[in-house]
Amino acid sequence: AQGGVAVEHNWLPPDLVKSLRADAKELFNAGQFQPDGLTNTARSRSEQGFTSKADRQTFRGGADWSSDVGDSAARKEFADRMRQLRSELAAGLDRPTLEPEGTLRHEMTYNWYEPGAKLGRHLDEHHEETKGTKGWRYPTRRSVTWLVYLNDGWTADEGGALRCFLISDRELSRNAQVGAHQGNLQVGWLDGKDPVFLDCFRPSGGAALYRLAAAKGKKGTKEDGIQILSSSDFDVPRQPIVFTKFMAS
Repeated sequence: AQGGVAVEHNWLPPDLVKSLRADAKELFNAGQFQPDGLTNTARSRSEQGFTSKADRQTFRGGADWSSDVGDSAARKEFADRMRQLRSELAAGLDRPTLEPEGTLRHEMTYNWYEPGAKLGRHLDEHHEETKGTKGWRYPTRRSVTWLVYLNDGWTADEGGALRCFLISDRELSRNAQVGAHQGNLQVGWLDGKDPVFLDCFRPSGGAALYRLAAAKGKKGTKEDGIQILSSSDFDVPRQPIVFTKFMAS
């Protein structure tokens, strides 16, 4: 529940893993996968420039994950197990919206990587304030990402790895508050140690970046126990957002 990474070995029975792996291969050979890298929402899909050699390829189901192409029975069994998992996570993490099928369906995909292809460093979910008006269109948002590896006998020399970038307590400034501060989202780190927060409810109607005044270093303007880091209040632009351009020099 703290934004970390959990690993569950042998979560699926071997027979289902084998069926899903065979299904993915069949769908891939049938041309059901499409290049699908990190989306830049400032560009149309035709302008993204995704390629099968450089980016992941995804089966979103063309006709939906539950379509009758390939081994739909295996995918249904997997979907049933995911439904049970969501129920457990909803209770264990106290996130009740994980369980029901809401306005947005719980997304399930196959991902395929050719040698050399990758998915770059990214956030799985951006906070509502960083999405503009689209951020408040639906009552739910992505809360948990669950990756299931179907590789058969994978070894490290084959390449490929999941990299997660977590900040340990030892790297933080003393008594640092992370994640959110008074309802304002943390959007980054300053010098790798001090959390930077986004205040979208400024009196000006704009937004500002700040850190807690107790943090080391005294650059920026002090306001009620915080240090404003942005040169002036600003409107949050469309993604991808490069917050550093708003920082005071």
